[in-house]
Amino acid sequence: MMIQLLRYNIFMKSFLNLVAFIFLISFGSAQSPIEITRSSSLNFKLENKEIRSFVVIADSTDIMGIQIGSKRPINVSIKDPNGAIRAGKMVLGNSYSWIEFGGTTGAWEITIENLFSFSKAKVKVVTAITKNNFIYGSGDSRTDSLISERSEEILTKGTFRVKKANPLSFPVPVLKGDTLLVDIIPESGKCPELSVANDLGEWLHASLSAREEKVLKIPILADGAYDIGISGASLFGIFPSPFKQVFNIKLSKISPTRYALITEEAPPADPKNILDTISEVYMDTIISLGATRDIIHSNEGVLKIRFRDPESILFWVISYGVGSAYLSQMKTLNQVPYIDPLTGLTLDPLEAYALGKRKSLPRSIDGQVQFFLSEDIASALRGKNYGRVEAFYDESRMKMLNKSKNVGQKVHVKVVSYRTMQK
Repeated sequence: MMIQLLRYNIFMKSFLNLVAFIFLISFGSAQSPIEITRSSSLNFKLENKEIRSFVVIADSTDIMGIQIGSKRPINVSIKDPNGAIRAGKMVLGNSYSWIEFGGTTGAWEITIENLFSFSKAKVKVVTAITKNNFIYGSGDSRTDSLISERSEEILTKGTFRVKKANPLSFPVPVLKGDTLLVDIIPESGKCPELSVANDLGEWLHASLSAREEKVLKIPILADGAYDIGISGASLFGIFPSPFKQVFNIKLSKISPTRYALITEEAPPADPKNILDTISEVYMDTIISLGATRDIIHSNEGVLKIRFRDPESILFWVISYGVGSAYLSQMKTLNQVPYIDPLTGLTLDPLEAYALGKRKSLPRSIDGQVQFFLSEDIASALRGKNYGRVEAFYDESRMKMLNKSKNVGQKVHVKVVSYRTMQK
């Protein structure tokens, strides 16, 4: 009983921290580090023997936990960013279990499996992530560094009708420190099913069809795009509902006051000691992985990244992906390269991203290949398949594992380093 009470207190603390954070975002302008908690409520159904996975992106210092319950027997497993199973449990009979995890930077994968082969399972999940040192800007609140004032923007407002066969999707771009507000009011019939996810693979909210209004306030922990998905209800959980599902929706975004980082102007450099920044393609390769049943070709591969003269490297960037869709997208981007208007130089997609000329690169969503990244890469990429690495080891590693039994996979990896040299 005492343990259950403790877990309940932890959960309530997370909820109250979330409310406090929203208050700070809405009315404060300071950018000093604060503690925040993002709680995500997921209510959904699993089909017979269905397995569903989603991720939670975290830093090594974050505190995370999951509370889960179901009337049907379900399996829960949690993998750390390195692919190791760190927690697992079978939940049976509407009991709620609290599992704490964390300590490693990257994408934590949560997998839930319905153990029944002849019945659906209604599942309720609450995930909570607490950041003790959250900064959404430079941290400098000087008036001469002001970028933008606090503002509230209405992104979508209107009345819509949804059917089971034709779900609706509302994409929303957000920045770290924003607060996303979702308000859905049923006008005719029940309020439709609602799902909120981001482009990192995190599942922030899920709710089944109900008659009450749905109001969400979601703190944004990283730049990206969020998708508000709305689906129509079904009759008896099987047939499309014959009833109209008309609803009013309002999507808005609160952006806090943001400041730029103020740096002191440096004295003129000695022309004899002027340094230039150059880029070098360290790796641009395609790695073939065999299927697990392939007795000739291995289904595993390991890349080791070791730079010459590492003390001269400022940073390096990496992108990787698998699957025909990813390779096709990268090919298309390479066919239309970015041309720097100042220098006239042609930059490939990864180089353009490294210099801030591109904001994103194609995502790799093929789940047949599992990647295990060294700590420096994982902490820099934060769950994405591309990113800029500024702190690194003498040797960085990437392990690839093809889980497909019958199909081989091709993995594209590119690494570009940026170093200084005297002009």
